Amino acid sequence: MAYEVSRHPLVRDDLFNITILIGEYAGYAIAESKIEQIEKKLNSLTDFPYIGTTRDDIYPGLRAIPAAEKAVICFTRQRTDRDR
Repeated sequence: MAYEVSRHPLVRDDLFNITILIGEYAGYAIAESKIEQIEKKLNSLTDFPYIGTTRDDIYPGLRAIPAAEKAVICFTRQRTDRDR
């Protein structure tokens, strides 16, 4: 059963800024590779929405997963009818 992943509008800006930061430091080929790895991990949430370390100490329901070696994706799950 696949779940839907919705992204906060600022995720797009974050990925752009990460691309610029890495691109200026290590080159844009490496930056694009890192963004692809992050996108792949984000997309995996459709099949595995419960992965990651829970971080209720920061925010109730927050989870964190590593991506692209040094990146961390933080997300929450919204309850749906199928969760009930």
